[in-house]
Amino acid sequence: MNPTSISSNFATSIYRDGEYLWIGTFNGLNRFDTRTKKFKRFFVDEIGSGFRVNYNILEIDKFPGYLWFGTNGNGLVKFNKNDFTSKQYTYDPEIDNGLDNRANFVRYAWYSDKRPNEIWMGTTNGINILNLDNETFRSYTHNPKDSTSISHPMLCSS
Repeated sequence: MNPTSISSNFATSIYRDGEYLWIGTFNGLNRFDTRTKKFKRFFVDEIGSGFRVNYNILEIDKFPGYLWFGTNGNGLVKFNKNDFTSKQYTYDPEIDNGLDNRANFVRYAWYSDKRPNEIWMGTTNGINILNLDNETFRSYTHNPKDSTSISHPMLCSS
C-alpha cells in the first residue's frame, strides 16, 4: 500500500485546520496536504496498527496545535499536530476519576466555549466529561433503578 495514500477508504470524520485536511478513517488518522496532494498516516500505538477514528475531530483554543478525537478501543486521543505524539485517555480500573468505559469506545466528542474546561464524550457506556485542567473524568450512566439517570447507555448511534 502506498504510504502517501489514505489509510482506508472508509472516512469517518474530516477537519480542516487551514493548512491541512485531517481525515479520520477506519484505519487511523490521515493528514492531507492540499499543496502536494499527498497523505501522511498516523497511528496511536508504536506497532502502527490501525484504529478507528470516530465521528468528529476537535481543535480547541485552550490547546492550540492539538486534535482531539474518539476511537473504537483506544478511548479519547489528544494528538499533537507538531511532533505527532499522542496521549490516550483510556479505562483503567485503578483510576477513580478515569474514563468510565471498559470498551474504550468514544463515539463523539463535544466542546463548547461556554464550558471551556471540559470535553464531553458520548460513549457506549453513557456520558464521560474530561476536566481539561486536572485531566479527571466524571460520568453519567444509565441506571434502570434510577428514573433520573440518563435514558440509555449508548447515547450516540452509529
